[in-house]
Amino acid sequence: MAMQEDYLSLKALASARAYLYMLFHKVFGGKPTTELLEHATSAACLDAIEEFARPGNGLEELALFLEGIDTSDTEYLSDAEREYNRLFVGFGRPSLPLWEAAYLSGDDTLFGKGTLAVRASLPVAAKEYSYAYELGGAVILVVADGKMLALDMEGRALFRGDTEEMTLSSSFTACEGVPDRLICTRGAWPEQESFLADLRLRPVSDAYRMIESGLWWKNGEGRFLVCDFEISEQTFDGETYAYPVASSYRYGVIDEDGAEVLPVAYNAIQYLSSERYWARRGDTWMMLDEAGNIYFEISEYMELMD
Repeated sequence: MAMQEDYLSLKALASARAYLYMLFHKVFGGKPTTELLEHATSAACLDAIEEFARPGNGLEELALFLEGIDTSDTEYLSDAEREYNRLFVGFGRPSLPLWEAAYLSGDDTLFGKGTLAVRASLPVAAKEYSYAYELGGAVILVVADGKMLALDMEGRALFRGDTEEMTLSSSFTACEGVPDRLICTRGAWPEQESFLADLRLRPVSDAYRMIESGLWWKNGEGRFLVCDFEISEQTFDGETYAYPVASSYRYGVIDEDGAEVLPVAYNAIQYLSSERYWARRGDTWMMLDEAGNIYFEISEYMELMD
């Protein structure tokens, strides 16, 4: 009898794992649809998540997020479709930096620079790791025992830090030359703060909820995509969790010294060229320059992308 119960328990775990693998594959690789939202919020999905939920692994928060989705809310689905198109399709090019995808790099070796950079940016303890990677051709970041040491390209120490307290990045959609700016993020998601810093980690900009990435860098000048959003809280099994309100995301652009180029007032912003951007306010997409001049607008962008 005990063996039969163990068999059924293992079978349930295996079925739940297979279901979650399939779900995550669709969520991270597929276009948002009503059918996908219904699967993600179904009792079967929530039961599968519950099988593997453990304190600290994020699955309880995932279940809480999914339970809050109203599948009949057509505006929510439209926002998800727009975000998918912004990140993975784009107008001319996607706005998501894809350097972390090994199959896009042309390098078929394991643990390459992109892999190490992604691993270093994750909010996990790195005490068992010892490695180094390059930031923007200007900094070598050495990580060991949860600590980081930044060196310039001649081996001189720039600064030291703790991998559990901050993450650093220096990726650009388009880049000419060697950037002398770093994106520094401190704190735990979603209540973290990001700011621009020089190569000695001295702040040169105000703090934002997120500085998502560098858009372009050329001749000592650069532009960076910044983001702000509202945070809400929900209680699940006696614990209170914070999460960003999806409809509150607003984006803007700052320069290399933190000066505002485009206000943090757009629902989405994509880089087109060093002077032009593809941005959305409400249901209207537009091409505009850094002076705010609008070249043209398209109100049915989703139909155009379909």
